[in-house]
Amino acid sequence: MKIYLMSIFIVNVIVAIQAYRVLRRKRKWLGEHYAVTISIVSSGVFSLTLSMLLRFFLFDGRTTDTIICVLIGVVIGVVFGTIASFQAVPGSIFNGIMGSLAGTMVGVMVSSPSLCGFSNDLFFLLVPNIIKLSLFGTCVMFFALWVVVHSLSDR
Repeated sequence: MKIYLMSIFIVNVIVAIQAYRVLRRKRKWLGEHYAVTISIVSSGVFSLTLSMLLRFFLFDGRTTDTIICVLIGVVIGVVFGTIASFQAVPGSIFNGIMGSLAGTMVGVMVSSPSLCGFSNDLFFLLVPNIIKLSLFGTCVMFFALWVVVHSLSDR
């Protein structure tokens, strides 16, 4: 399970790096508002998916795990925010933080069903739910990347 989650995490990190490289190359052809929108969307989606996968991988429930996820969201927000201009950085940081907090919450809720009020009888569904949600998050990330790249295809 750990190997699967680590491989999915690495694939998602590679996708995020490739998205950054594509956006960085085409930033001169982007309008200001369009670049801000792309940087905000990218930072939100990528930080949500990566923090959810990181939460599944860490799985011990400490506060430092959440802080690490939020810091990753801040870094993603800064990196994607500087693609457009420095005016987009605060919005990208905010979306990175919100995405990382949402991904952390999803990871915690799937990892501990008792927090939602479900009984421990559903514990056998833990691994299949983690696998399904990690694949769904990866699909959402690929879809967001496809939308961004497709919107850049005419530029």
